[in-house]
Amino acid sequence: MWEELHRLNESKGTQLEDLIDDGKFLDNFLEDKNAWDYTKGITIEDAALQMPTGATTHINTALNKVIKNPRAIEYKIKDSEGIGSYSRIAMGKDKKNFAFLVPANRDIWTVVNGSLGTQYTGKLASSYQIKNGDKIKAVVRGQNVQLFANDFLKGTFEPGFEMLGEYYAGMQWRDSGNNVKYDQATVYENTVPKYMHFSVDDFIDALEDLTNGSYTSLWDQPTFALFKDMHDQYGVVVSLYCFYQNSTFNLSQTTDAFKNEFLQASNWLKFGFHALDNPSRYETDDAAQAKTAYQNTINEIIRFAGERSLDLLPRIHYFQGREEVIQEWKSTTHPPKGFLSAEDDREINYNLSAVERETLSKCDDYYEVFNDLYFAHTDLRLENVSDVVSELNTLKSSGGQRDIQILFTHENKLELAEVQQQMNDGFRWAIDNQFVFAFPQEHIPKC
Repeated sequence: MWEELHRLNESKGTQLEDLIDDGKFLDNFLEDKNAWDYTKGITIEDAALQMPTGATTHINTALNKVIKNPRAIEYKIKDSEGIGSYSRIAMGKDKKNFAFLVPANRDIWTVVNGSLGTQYTGKLASSYQIKNGDKIKAVVRGQNVQLFANDFLKGTFEPGFEMLGEYYAGMQWRDSGNNVKYDQATVYENTVPKYMHFSVDDFIDALEDLTNGSYTSLWDQPTFALFKDMHDQYGVVVSLYCFYQNSTFNLSQTTDAFKNEFLQASNWLKFGFHALDNPSRYETDDAAQAKTAYQNTINEIIRFAGERSLDLLPRIHYFQGREEVIQEWKSTTHPPKGFLSAEDDREINYNLSAVERETLSKCDDYYEVFNDLYFAHTDLRLENVSDVVSELNTLKSSGGQRDIQILFTHENKLELAEVQQQMNDGFRWAIDNQFVFAFPQEHIPKC
């Protein structure tokens, strides 16, 4: 069968070896040429025999192996000579009816379903023309898909089918001469579990009390006792994003008497940078001073809690951090791996562009290749939520924000009975809905 297809393929000018030899699929699956199959009804033979002379034909490929929830499909175009040529990324419930995620040669399109005569539903980044040598990638984020060209985010859209359970990852190419060639094709498996993360911003007062009080154990201090109770009851993990100083205390004064207890709890309790202090605004503050505040905070956390207690994917004060500041932070001894982004649609959201902010409003997360930064979308600010279960149910049924739930509050809200009730209800919801508790920094898919 392969030889027959290859002979026909040679006559049409498309070289499957270019697609196969340099590709890497799961478990080197692409090394076996027999791993490829062709969609029924629009195979190479059908395209050659059924389409009229000069008509544009569709040729589709798919993996025989079912990939559960593929994370991303990526390929690099070697050559696309025909006028109006384009190539497509595809996913589907079976090999007969793909829902195509379509980067076109001149525009980037989405389609409703995979069949000849498909109606286009819209296009993304129409000003961008895909060229020979371009790398095209579609990344699944829940029910939504992010589309990249040469690692630049071009847009986010909803595909034409429900992306749940098992489905195929594949590719399609279309050309009047069937002469599109590929240098590389890769499918990435999704290994990120459904998880919930909880954090507290503006954190410093409990450390001041721990230092000045007469506690014999870390867990005697009321705030840390609350966290331990929540962890023991639900398994929740907690990140504490710290101010370096308030009006009466700074982290260099924090006692290290409880370092061993912090280290023993570091699998579920961590500390990260938030800001120098409450007045800090990293959209405008001096970048060198921002670096010093970050480095000093990291140094003190290591001193009193140990390096294992670091959370390097923090939420920064007011979600601010312009490009210059972020580059300064990245030059420190323990640079950030990314950030927790805003739960709302504010325009100042770190160094994110409008298209990046839009994708985070539609998706759980986003990986920015060039700065090697991972952004996870914050979902719920507990002091502003009246019914956390209802909110979580809505998120779970949403398109792109159903798999990662990021909850947070502020230290000065922890004593409120209603906030503690929201914490309990939210953590119980996670267990009931088969979410694990995890730190985002432990689940960074670099695609």
